[in-house]
Amino acid sequence: LEQQIAGFVSHDAAPSFSTDPEGLIRYQNRAATERFGSREGAALSQVLSEVLANPAAVLARMQNRVATAGAAREDMVTRRGHVRLAMHQLGPTGYLWRLEDMEDRAIGGRGADTIILP
Repeated sequence: LEQQIAGFVSHDAAPSFSTDPEGLIRYQNRAATERFGSREGAALSQVLSEVLANPAAVLARMQNRVATAGAAREDMVTRRGHVRLAMHQLGPTGYLWRLEDMEDRAIGGRGADTIILP
């Protein structure tokens, strides 16, 4: 299964990781290596601290949803813009994570700059 997942996401433009149940990275695709460097064996929460303010809380919240639904996703606004983190359960052996930079949906700008107040 691990090799099939690697084959599926290896050329994906979005950084993708597979982790064990404890959140340690077992595989990362080329996009993840280009963005974060080689991080196999590191904790995913540590890697995502470069993007998210409190990655441990986000990952725990998503793991709870995945335990009941098998998959979860969350859209977040960061200092650098909107991102979507998606997660899928890979049986009892771990998880697949995908971090996607989203095009800003509002009027130009990035992150908090797109908030429009009355």
